[in-house]
Amino acid sequence: MAYLLGRMGFENMLIQRTHYELKKELALHKNLEYIWRQSWDTMETTDIFVHMMPFYSYDIPHTCGPEPAVCCQFDFARKRGFKYELCPWGKHPVETTQDNVQERASKLLDQYRKKSTLYRTNTLLIPLGDDFRYISMDDPKISNINVFL
Repeated sequence: MAYLLGRMGFENMLIQRTHYELKKELALHKNLEYIWRQSWDTMETTDIFVHMMPFYSYDIPHTCGPEPAVCCQFDFARKRGFKYELCPWGKHPVETTQDNVQERASKLLDQYRKKSTLYRTNTLLIPLGDDFRYISMDDPKISNINVFL
């Protein structure tokens, strides 16, 4: 895979679907980001930087941090009245207001901090979406209103 992507001009890649035991082991040693090189490559010509997502899925509940019940509260397309199903953990997204912005920001920052402990660098990738997201103009509006208050 690294060889083929490198030959196509890619320098970086993201991997999601990896067995959870392997993810656990890599996270334990902060090896979720690494350089993938083909074993036969002595000239280092097939190197590609890999970022492995640490959790179960690439949807919003599984990307902001290790607690999907908390992260789902920031998946604003799951608010009542929208087309996505509600959060299965029972705590649903609420609109961010001036009254709750500090509490909600602290909760989100806590998830970011916990996720950051799995990596060696000071850069954290937090995808905002998944399959079939942002297919209407309402989707980004919902997120932007609540995230960028």
